[in-house]
Amino acid sequence: MRELVWLAEKSGEFERLGVRVFALAVEDPAKLQTLQNEFGNRITLLADAEGEAARALGLIDPDPFPPGRILARAATLFFDRDGRFRWAAYPKSYRARPDTGDVLAAIRRFD
Repeated sequence: MRELVWLAEKSGEFERLGVRVFALAVEDPAKLQTLQNEFGNRITLLADAEGEAARALGLIDPDPFPPGRILARAATLFFDRDGRFRWAAYPKSYRARPDTGDVLAAIRRFD
């Protein structure tokens, strides 16, 4: 959740850099709707209730807590305006988050 707050706080800077922010969450769409209402159009939240997209991206944490729960790591991926993959941060655990300074530095390199 804290990365969503940070992304929302930085939304003006992202907009100036020409970046549109999407967040993929292994959550029920109804739960995400509440968050979407809170963040408005600063972040587009995408529901992945069964974890299919997170699994395809290799983001499912192999050691979740509680065991049996589907948890995705909070990866950050960047694609350029042409849809080409450019940069990613893949934390080893769902408990870790990408460094915010690294994220902004990566975005600025593409401008």
